[in-house]
Amino acid sequence: NRDKIFYEASGGVVTVSGGEAMLQPQLVYELFEKCRQAGIHTCIETSGFAAESAFKQVLPLTDYILFDLKLMNPDKHLKYTGKPNNLVLSNAKLIAGTRIELLFRMPLIPGINDDWQNIKDTADFIVRQTKNTRRIELMPYHRLGKGKYESLGREYLFPELLAPESEQVENIKKAFENENILCTISR
Repeated sequence: NRDKIFYEASGGVVTVSGGEAMLQPQLVYELFEKCRQAGIHTCIETSGFAAESAFKQVLPLTDYILFDLKLMNPDKHLKYTGKPNNLVLSNAKLIAGTRIELLFRMPLIPGINDDWQNIKDTADFIVRQTKNTRRIELMPYHRLGKGKYESLGREYLFPELLAPESEQVENIKKAFENENILCTISR
């Protein structure tokens, strides 16, 4: 309550993220319920890998969703994330069928998900599933986390991986825009 003036003045929003916040739907629900009572907007940042029932519990109190779409190919998704993507895509369809403001996001990783087949499949999915404004944010890979891994004594799994070329990122942006998907690039 003491920060309510900040939220009102800034048009701010309470965002839950993770790990995966949707693995604790009761906690998110209770937090969002208090936010609603205080007139504060709510947002979920999610990978989509959570039970459908978790989303159904929390969606009535949610204003915005930032939803990561990494890979459309199920085999590649399993290989690179360790999880299948059927639950992710099912939850994306569920959310896209609501009136909640939705922004898909794609962490853009060279050689992993920046190929034209994945871009086309992602655009097709967004166009087929989204009735309202179609939006995606490209989040080009960067190596800023490498130092953090080293300071924690952990192995950085992709030491040779470089950030995508800005020309490639711009071409991917244009490909989404050609499908009438509003596309932004986080820097």
